[in-house]
Amino acid sequence: MEALVDLFGFFSEVPIWASISTAVILAIILAYTGAPLFLWALAGYVGLIGLDAPQWVFITYTVLVLIFNVKPIRRILLSGPIMKILDALNFLP
Repeated sequence: MEALVDLFGFFSEVPIWASISTAVILAIILAYTGAPLFLWALAGYVGLIGLDAPQWVFITYTVLVLIFNVKPIRRILLSGPIMKILDALNFLP
């Protein structure tokens, strides 16, 4: 467990331009290959660990990951209300 604790903040010694460019390149690779959403979430967790993000950021990110990755939760909280709005506005054919 101590080895995991030692990983927190491993990006802190890397210049900010290198961290940002690496994140952009990783996002391009994930998008180009059509990576599933859980890999995007995993990459986000690695970034948060590397930046030594506070606990509230991890909690917020975990809630968002659960909302977007778990299909029944996403249908209830996001897709359903959005589809009702689009249907009420006659936006869809």
